[in-house]
Amino acid sequence: MRRRAGAPRLIEWTGERCVPWAPDVQVVYEHLHRYLWAAELTAGRRVLDLARGEGFGAAILAESAAFVVGVDVDERTVDHSRLSYGGEKIHFHVGDAQDLSRFDSESFDAVVAFEMIEHVDDQGRVLDEIARVLEPD
Repeated sequence: MRRRAGAPRLIEWTGERCVPWAPDVQVVYEHLHRYLWAAELTAGRRVLDLARGEGFGAAILAESAAFVVGVDVDERTVDHSRLSYGGEKIHFHVGDAQDLSRFDSESFDAVVAFEMIEHVDDQGRVLDEIARVLEPD
């Protein structure tokens, strides 16, 4: 997971989205650890990373996944992610986990969604959308 050299920081640590340069090393470690664990499970797969924040986690997944699509509701955060990590195997979009209609049914093999379900109004809708975009197996 390497951030592009010279990419501007468009977001800062606020406590809402984890950034690798956050002063709370424990929080950064917890997020890093989760994505390293998920990377093993998603190797070779088409991955949707919901509410992926700064983008470093999606970049970790992209090291072993077939490709990763990161979705976040905040446009500035998505712009930051595109500048910092975007590439052939990783794309970022502004979107809401409650409406994944931009994606075809059964278009992903895995969905990663850390610490986001408690931030949405209709959790059942999120789960329905995840089920729809996932391959049946």
